[in-house]
Order: sequence, then C-alpha cells, then structure tokens
Amino acid sequence: MRARIAILPFLLAGFFVLAGTAQAKTIVTSPQAKKLLLGRHLFSLQWISWTRFGIARVFDKDGTLHVSAYQRGRRGKKKNDYVRMRGRIERLDRRSFVFVGTIVTRVYHINKARPCVRRGRMLFRITGRRRFWRLKSIKNPCDMAADYVDIHFKRPRSRR
Repeated sequence: MRARIAILPFLLAGFFVLAGTAQAKTIVTSPQAKKLLLGRHLFSLQWISWTRFGIARVFDKDGTLHVSAYQRGRRGKKKNDYVRMRGRIERLDRRSFVFVGTIVTRVYHINKARPCVRRGRMLFRITGRRRFWRLKSIKNPCDMAADYVDIHFKRPRSRR
C-alpha cells in the first residue's frame, strides 16, 4: 500500500505536465492555400481506385489544422484494402504542406497484404498543373512499390 501512495505524486505530476502541453498552431504562409485546404476533399491511393474516391476532412481546431482521411476498396481482392491518414498540419505554404501524423495503407498485393504504417513528418505538394496535393515520398516503406497518396482540390459548387 505504501508503494502505491509513494508513486501517486509522480503519476499526478506527469498528468499535469501532459495536460498542460499545448499543440503548436499551424504555420500558415498563404491564406489562399488555407482556404483551399480547409473542408472536405476527395482522397485516393492509386492501388485502391482513381475512380471511387475516399474522403479527406481538413479542419481547424484552435489554430491547428487537422487531417482525417479514409479510402477503402469495394470489390474482389481489393475489398479489404484501405488507406487511412490522421494527424495535423505543421506548416502550410502556397503549394505544399507538412503533415505530422500517421498514414496506414493495406493493399492485397503489397507487403503480403499486411498494413504498412508511415509515422512522422511528411511533405505533400502540388506540382505542375495538378489539382491535388501528393505525398512527396512515394516509396512504400514496406515494399518495392510506389504509393500515390493524393488529397484532391475541392470542386467548385455549381451555381444554379
């Protein structure tokens, strides 16, 4: 019993340190890029589909931009395939952003159909005339494949 009581102050001290840790706000150098990135987008990994997209949501919480995205396969061998992305945006520029978080891919013919996890800081960028941000590091860390993880621009709403 004494050991439990002696440990309690250290546990409480650790709790208050963690509770007081504020997440860094996203550094935004382009208000236009922020306007383009916030909201709901089509999301894709080429192995799953480029015609049946998933959804990516980018939202602002207390000055930090967060990303939550998911795409899944639908039929046949691909029905258990998916890509999931969760985390925050550390920095947003006119044509790129730095994502800090996790991307998990599962594709039936890659990495023996096991999930492949990327964690940490990753760069997404727009190149040329593309209408999407693509993960710069396309090399799959679990296999000899190239993964195109894309967050597409929002489509303008039609005015009727």
